[in-house]
Amino acid sequence: VRRLPRPCRRNDLPIISHLRGAHCRPQCEFPRPQTPPRGRHCMYFLYSVIIATGLFLLAPYFLLRGLRRGKNLRNLPERLGLRFPPELARGDADPQGGIWLHAVSVGEVLAALPLARSLKERYPERRLIVSTTTETGQALARERMQFADAVLYFPLDLPGAVRRTLRAVRPGLIVVMETEIWPNFLRTAREAGRSRGCGMPLL
Repeated sequence: VRRLPRPCRRNDLPIISHLRGAHCRPQCEFPRPQTPPRGRHCMYFLYSVIIATGLFLLAPYFLLRGLRRGKNLRNLPERLGLRFPPELARGDADPQGGIWLHAVSVGEVLAALPLARSLKERYPERRLIVSTTTETGQALARERMQFADAVLYFPLDLPGAVRRTLRAVRPGLIVVMETEIWPNFLRTAREAGRSRGCGMPLL
């Protein structure tokens, strides 16, 4: 009995399709965006409300802490997607999209250093954008990854902040060094890739 070739699954990423045999075509074959179930919309909405409420309630604490230590306030506009490093705006638009490498803090930045250097050497024509969450990670990334085209703070997981940051970075590939689950970021990145007619790989 001759077995039929296994079709490409709908959730296969383009970068994975190259490795799954000749029956999976390497070009993007994502299905057309479908309207998510109403329950999923409610779940994302509830999650966003909880995040926004938590930030609002904790704002006085972070404000006082920032005034005392001079921290946590300078990066707030960047984390809200309201301001970005000038080198990010100076870069030419890459039709293939840049490579966005996210490392949370110091440990992840050190672990990502060889990968970041290899990516820049192998794809010099692609912009390499590095993001961190903590200030210590940001300082280390700026010190050790001067070959990167831009270093910025990872946005807060709010729909508006995520959308503005994705428009500024314009990634074609997103690499996250540690397992982080940011529902709004993952959802918005997936939708941004589909709107361009091709899925955006997230590794």
